[in-house]
Amino acid sequence: MSGESGRREGGGADGDRLLAEAVERMAHQIKNPLQAVAMNLEVIRTRARKEAPELWRELERFAGAVDQNVELLDRRLRLLLALGRRSPDDRLRELDPASLARDFAAALRLDEEPPGVRVEAEEGGLAARARPGHLLALLLESWRRAARAGAERCPVRVGPCTDGVEVAIEVPEGSVTGERWHRLVDAAGGSGRIDGEDGASVLRLRLSTG
Repeated sequence: MSGESGRREGGGADGDRLLAEAVERMAHQIKNPLQAVAMNLEVIRTRARKEAPELWRELERFAGAVDQNVELLDRRLRLLLALGRRSPDDRLRELDPASLARDFAAALRLDEEPPGVRVEAEEGGLAARARPGHLLALLLESWRRAARAGAERCPVRVGPCTDGVEVAIEVPEGSVTGERWHRLVDAAGGSGRIDGEDGASVLRLRLSTG
């Protein structure tokens, strides 16, 4: 009983608020150094170009690698913040579901580890409206359950549909329950259904574009 009580006290809304506060505070401790790295690199770039152009030509590619990694860390920090800050009061925002899913899978290394997430989408991306943090929670829950069910691959297909954009996630049959799925869909700001297809379940999330 005491174990159950402890889990209740540490979870639910109170647990979510504690997590959100911790993420918020830690994010500043990560973001500030990242900004300092970017600003100091720009100072070095400006001075080197002016005072030692030949040396800078040899070093420029290394500076470019630093820029790319700062940008990558910033994107992943934004994902963490969106997930940690999510709230029922979040507004719908325009986003590219395919890019979001691809970045999130890479940040979690789920594109390299089970369940082997692969995001397929039209070149150029598609814009839709959703609550980013809740969409991330939906993706994470779907991928986590697919991995637990032993999935070796988990395709995510993003494409146009009537009046919106569809995100279709293939998972092992029965690994995601309908009630839980629809709560996540509603929180993300979309509508959805679960189809059976060749022994698998296809979770279909429709997001509006208007």
